[in-house]
Amino acid sequence: MTVRFLIPCLIPLLVSCSEEKKETPLDIKYKTLGIPASPVIEMDSLYYISEYLGESPADVGLWDTEPLQSRLKLLLKDEYPTFVSIMQTAQPLKRERVLYTTSSLPDPATGPFAFLLVDPARDRLHVSLIQDGKRRQFQTDSEQLYLPKEIREHPLIQAD
Repeated sequence: MTVRFLIPCLIPLLVSCSEEKKETPLDIKYKTLGIPASPVIEMDSLYYISEYLGESPADVGLWDTEPLQSRLKLLLKDEYPTFVSIMQTAQPLKRERVLYTTSSLPDPATGPFAFLLVDPARDRLHVSLIQDGKRRQFQTDSEQLYLPKEIREHPLIQAD
């Protein structure tokens, strides 16, 4: 008698488990685009920096945001405080194939000068520090990032 009672109770459970999940409009939309319904962006992605285009890094506290701060500290090591000091009056964040900002000091021809390049799509950073006529470069790997025209034409970079 117990078995006859259990079988009718288990049938709805088995049927519900075998049903396929119905697609939502969002699933269908993303399928037609050929991408997963839930795009995944890694937690240490640099894509968020694009939100600050046109903003001064000091005004938005960019150097204190994560994961940028941790990544810069890892990249620059003991030079991180120097970078932040030079970049206190950095220009607003711009985009020319990469995101970038440069320092803004009273006499840009004599330095010190620094700039940051960010390529969120390839998850790469580049920092250059120019002091006493010497340029030190720090980057996440050996492949050079695109150098925007404004930086290429800077007097301290042309002299390099």
